Amino acid sequence: MLETAGVVRSRYAFDMVRWLRRGRLQAGVYKFDHPAPVTEVYARIAPRDVVTTSLTVPEGAGTSFDIRRAWSRQDWARARILMAAVASQTGLIADLDPGATSLEGYLFPDTYRFRRHSDARCRW
Repeated sequence: MLETAGVVRSRYAFDMVRWLRRGRLQAGVYKFDHPAPVTEVYARIAPRDVVTTSLTVPEGAGTSFDIRRAWSRQDWARARILMAAVASQTGLIADLDPGATSLEGYLFPDTYRFRRHSDARCRW
């Protein structure tokens, strides 16, 4: 794919660098805006220079409605998916609050980063 997209001149050279460095590559979406030497391309893929999208839970957001409104301004499609998770992933806090009906009150102000094709399902 890198060769076809014009990022590297030779996939064989890239494979040779990967084999010599015995590294693992991180699957993901990467942005390359110019052709580059295979060593540079490898260096970017190996340390997880993955393109992400971010959503911020603003400080002072008291309810899930406030969070949904803030997220809707940032990324409407992802906001809907994540708000569905807020309503359904209560197993994440079962040890803290066994009777919780949502994650409301447990989302902390911060910026959360997601990979392009990630979804809201819990993977812990």
